[in-house]
Amino acid sequence: MRTCKKYLLVILTTINCCCLNAQGELRYGLITKLEFNRAKIENEANKSVVKYQSPVISANGLYISQSINRRFFVDASVLLSRAKYQLDYRRAGSVFMDADIRFTELNINLNMILNPRAQKLRVFIFGGGQLLYRRWGQERFENDVIANTYWPSTRVMFQFGVGSVFPIGNGFYLQPFVGGRYAYEQQLVYDTNFNQTFVGCVLAYQIKGRVKDRYRGCPTDF
Repeated sequence: MRTCKKYLLVILTTINCCCLNAQGELRYGLITKLEFNRAKIENEANKSVVKYQSPVISANGLYISQSINRRFFVDASVLLSRAKYQLDYRRAGSVFMDADIRFTELNINLNMILNPRAQKLRVFIFGGGQLLYRRWGQERFENDVIANTYWPSTRVMFQFGVGSVFPIGNGFYLQPFVGGRYAYEQQLVYDTNFNQTFVGCVLAYQIKGRVKDRYRGCPTDF
């Protein structure tokens, strides 16, 4: 929980600094994602293979972004998500059948716009970090159900991807994106480094910051 609070403080501090130092675009709104989780399972020959898990589950939450300059902007989001893993691991006479875990996601990314002079459609790449806070979890074995899970209570991973942003009228913007998630450390028996791909969209309202007056003194002082 302490790690979660520290990560949230970093997000709020970063957004606050950008808001104080930039006079660009502030966007806030709703974010939704479809998350395709990957996990190691055992095939009939008892060899580990990596497969995408089903069903695909959505994550939903709140989003905010602030431009730093014409080429860069930073964003943050908080989402509620869920992951289900169908595993069928066989170890020492026991069968690890599946896991069901619910998370709170805290994300922060640095985005670079590839065509900053574009008036309508702007394309960007992004990279950043994600903190997963486990709210609830359950693992099911062949003859037992564990009301908790081996998944750590908090976990930090990296994410990256590409997206675009374009206006849809009256100050509103759509921001579709696609990306992946990478874990430096494998902390679970079914874990893999590249453990998720995702596709999502943001619906946001934009507020343009005021441009500071470069000359605050009397004109005779120029």
